[in-house]
Amino acid sequence: METSLEINTEYSNFPEYDLKGRYKLAFNWIPQGINTLLDAGCAWGYGTRFFRQKSDRVYGLDPTQIFVEVAKHRYSDITFVESELEKTPFESEFFDAIVSCDTLEHVHDEVTCLNEMFRILKPGGVLVITTPHKGLFGFMDPGNSIQWIEYFIKKNLSYIYRLAYRIRKGEYPEKIEYVKPIYEHDTTHRHYSLADLVEMLNKSNFKDNFIIEKTFRSGLFIGVFTMNLDFYLSLFIKNKIKEFIIKPFLFFSEIDFWIPYNFIGYNIGVKIIKIPLKK
Repeated sequence: METSLEINTEYSNFPEYDLKGRYKLAFNWIPQGINTLLDAGCAWGYGTRFFRQKSDRVYGLDPTQIFVEVAKHRYSDITFVESELEKTPFESEFFDAIVSCDTLEHVHDEVTCLNEMFRILKPGGVLVITTPHKGLFGFMDPGNSIQWIEYFIKKNLSYIYRLAYRIRKGEYPEKIEYVKPIYEHDTTHRHYSLADLVEMLNKSNFKDNFIIEKTFRSGLFIGVFTMNLDFYLSLFIKNKIKEFIIKPFLFFSEIDFWIPYNFIGYNIGVKIIKIPLKK
């Protein structure tokens, strides 16, 4: 008999991905042969697993219980911890490297998280941060735009929503409920410029104790277009058909990710070195 965890860890619910995009960037920037590494904001470990090639001991941290349960179930040789990034259970100066791949834009307090990562990172250690960038097409971020579009359609074009629901679910919804989105710090998928990241580092304990060794701003339109296309197709067609349609867009999105668009890019990554505290 299947357990609830085995049912919840089906591939369709928590897929694994090839090493690509932001995780590949972080992977390339992490030195070989280190002792300890933390994936801060690891979700269900789909990217964490690759860092076993870089570090003797790999840790993953995420605040979502089911994600951590799935990760523990799949990757027993990695230590996964359920915790907020603002306050972790690790000892000070424990990690040789920390990767934070598209996590900072979700946290409650960026500076508090940076303080905590500073605390648990060894002097000379590497911190890789990737986030959405304030680029030319940042306004298309589905994490922000879709909730407004869904609210508008449910409120003003309910017949379209009912039709989409009927096509997708095979029946009409019993009731259409909608709540006006509120953009607050905790509910917004935030985008940052390089200047924003530097400012936050200087507000944290990293101030005067870090150097930015590498910066990469990349991806323009194809990636965010594909994310939106994925959402809208999911309203009307089954997953297998949607995945078939999306596949070529994902291929070109990965190519686009590696093109350095500088200040107009959709993504930003920085490689930070923690330098010893000045006495």
